[in-house]
Amino acid sequence: MVKVKKVSKEPDPVHLCPEEAGGRRYFERKSLLPIDWMPTPDHYAVLKKDGGKLTVDNVRLAHRICNRVDYAIQTGKPHQRDLDRAGEFKRRWSSPRET
Repeated sequence: MVKVKKVSKEPDPVHLCPEEAGGRRYFERKSLLPIDWMPTPDHYAVLKKDGGKLTVDNVRLAHRICNRVDYAIQTGKPHQRDLDRAGEFKRRWSSPRET
């Protein structure tokens, strides 16, 4: 898990990670294969499509799956499969844990 020192109060366009898992603070370690909850750069406040660059004053961390869904919504692409995966992740965190 990646430690996040500061969480912005700015709302995410798309935020899918359940609060039970840690919400915006929860990230899984980056691996050789991309995973849904790994940190990825998010162009903010000026979006990439509007000419935004990945600079210190225009970037924040977002979950890979949140970035994918946000981009799909903006471009009119299908994203139900990603929403279903995020829903399954939330159900696993919400269900009672075995000890």
